[in-house]
Formats: sequence, C-alpha cells, structure tokens
Amino acid sequence: MQSKPVIYREEGLDSIPTVAFKNKSIQIIDLSPALMTIPPGNYIVRPSFPHRIRVLPENICELKKLKTLNLTGQNIIKFNDCLYDLPKLEYIDLSYNDKFDLPDLWKNVNRLKVLKTINLFGIDAAIKDSSIVRSKIDTGKIRIIITQPDFQNWINQNSGKNKSSD
Repeated sequence: MQSKPVIYREEGLDSIPTVAFKNKSIQIIDLSPALMTIPPGNYIVRPSFPHRIRVLPENICELKKLKTLNLTGQNIIKFNDCLYDLPKLEYIDLSYNDKFDLPDLWKNVNRLKVLKTINLFGIDAAIKDSSIVRSKIDTGKIRIIITQPDFQNWINQNSGKNKSSD
C-alpha cells in the first residue's frame, strides 16, 4: 500500500507530533518542501509553509529501519543524540538548515556506521568552511555534498541506478 503524505496545518508548527512515527518499519522520512513520490512502507510529512520543523520527536530514534532522512529547508538546530545510533541510516539531507549545529554533527556523524551521503548544500557555514567540513568526516566512507559541483556529481552517479542494463 502506497504511503500518502501527511500534512499538518496547525498554526506555528515547529515540531512533528510523536504519533507521526508510530510505524516502526519506516525507511524514509521526507520533510522537504518539494512533493515527491515515495515507495510503499515509507512515511512523509509535509509541514505547510511558512512552518518549518525545528524539533524531531524523540521516538524518531526507535525507527531502526530508517535509511533516508530528508530535512531540506527546515529549521533543525541539532539532532537527538540517539539519532546517531540508527543502524541503517544511509542518507541525511540537511540542505538549507542554516542554524544546524555543525560542530555537534562533526563530533557524532562517524557513529552512523552505514551512512553513505550527507547533504549540507545551502548551509553557509559548511560552504565557508568546506575544507574543515571535509576534514571532520571520513570522506572515504561518506560522500559530502556542499557545493553545486558536489551536488551535480551525486545526481550524475545516482541517475543511472534505477535504469535496467542492456
């Protein structure tokens, strides 16, 4: 069964109700403003603009099957510490989250054992200090997207993954 977007329209919404993540088998959480098609068994929350999520509920850490966390354009400042222990988290998109605590991320990101990509595109501090960013993360294991060329290379490498080979 295809998951449908869940839209919260409360005035001043800045967090997600804990009930949103009752399904513990969620693999994708997409809080980005753009509408996307999502695979069955996944979850999507669309905060109505001008609302931007600042806080993730504690029970997000119970999502042991979570692979993708897209927080594009939100107002997230810091991750719950337990989020760094999610065993299957492969992709984090923090693009355009200018207030995110990057030093906390550097301190903890290597705890994510299967993380493949972290998108920091559009975060001024990451762009300004991109050499520092790259020195804090094991770039042999984790792809970092900070600049437009990084983003374009990632798109180019991933665009053929869903095509069948001849």
